[in-house]
Amino acid sequence: MEQTKQIKALSSERLAGERNHLYRVLTWGAVNAIGGGALWAVEDAGSVRSSFGQQSSLWGLVNVGIASVGLLTPDGEPTTDLTEALHAERRYHDILLANLGLNVGYMGVGAAMIIAAGEGVSRGDAWRGHGGALVLQGLGLFALDAISWAASRSRLSGLVSMIGDASASAAPGGIGVAVRF
Repeated sequence: MEQTKQIKALSSERLAGERNHLYRVLTWGAVNAIGGGALWAVEDAGSVRSSFGQQSSLWGLVNVGIASVGLLTPDGEPTTDLTEALHAERRYHDILLANLGLNVGYMGVGAAMIIAAGEGVSRGDAWRGHGGALVLQGLGLFALDAISWAASRSRLSGLVSMIGDASASAAPGGIGVAVRF
């Protein structure tokens, strides 16, 4: 019975964690959309600042859209089933891990754009601004995703520890598996 309560508590924490993450992404997106849009509006087109603002505002709108869809989607119910809880937490964990990789990619593309701007590409200021915004976007999203990933990792460890010890060994007819609870 105690294990059932622990599973439900960890499942509830995941649901709350997902929602909190979406609120953080929504806030990050809104700040980028508003701040970037203002910068884009007041600076000369093609300048470093205008390009930075344009890229930031567009990424901000994308983030607001993604977070809004997630927040408008009804939450599931916490589960007391260990298999279901493990599957849901692992799925969320893997999504965050993939996002962390994408964020590194955004930073890499932004850094490459900044470097290219120094190598004489046409409209170098625009490249520098767009590149700088991509680096900042990647850093910001990396931080948000890393916070949620660390929490998910902790919950996942708690769920896995409820499985017990398992071992596999070769047997004459195939593979033998032993699970100890």
